[in-house]
Amino acid sequence: MESILIASFMLFIVFVPYYLFLKNGSNIKNKVNKLIENEISQTGLHFSEKETWSHNFIGIDQDAKKMLFVRVIDDKSECTLIDLTKVKNVRIDKKVVIDKENKNSSSLEKLDLAVSLYPSGETILHLFDTDIFYKEEYELNRAEAWVKKINTFKNLVNTNQKAA
Repeated sequence: MESILIASFMLFIVFVPYYLFLKNGSNIKNKVNKLIENEISQTGLHFSEKETWSHNFIGIDQDAKKMLFVRVIDDKSECTLIDLTKVKNVRIDKKVVIDKENKNSSSLEKLDLAVSLYPSGETILHLFDTDIFYKEEYELNRAEAWVKKINTFKNLVNTNQKAA
């Protein structure tokens, strides 16, 4: 009987913190998703291209010719709406740190999409920053894919304007 109590107590000590840890992570994710969904609904846009990852959302509404980027930090959402008809250029700005001990190893520290606009101005979309979120989720591949999507849409808009 005593060994059953000890075994039950040990299971309780191990699994309760694990359960609470998972539940807390789920609550944070739900909170982030609600903040992103709130920003999306406020814009009234309908996205043909969209992606959500970590604490970020990016999407393109082809009919409205707009791109929305939302980033959630500390229960607050930062929203950037870009008129794609005014996009001049898109580039990736990244900061990579090379490991001092192993020169062949490097890690991504910051990653931004810099969107140049007509007639002047630039909007920076902060996709990744190790000071805010340490875990990288293929951000460079994601940034490259979104540069292609934005440029494809930009070229489509330019072609349609020339045809009209």
